[in-house]
Amino acid sequence: MLPDKPVDVFFLKFGDSTRQMRVRWWIDSYDHENPMLDQVNATLESALDKAGIDMPFNTYDLNVRMEDEKASSE
Repeated sequence: MLPDKPVDVFFLKFGDSTRQMRVRWWIDSYDHENPMLDQVNATLESALDKAGIDMPFNTYDLNVRMEDEKASSE
């Protein structure tokens, strides 16, 4: 990242199991795009963890119906 350029973070919306954000930063070359993306994502994850912000996740209910053995043998 370029230290003299600001990093912008925009919170866009809540999803079903997400918080959608757009993060914008400046780099001097696309030669190392993937390592830079990894560094940004790791920094975001660390900042969220330090702030005690949990990421939402889906939960599901599972209802199981069991037949009575006596009823099924008749």
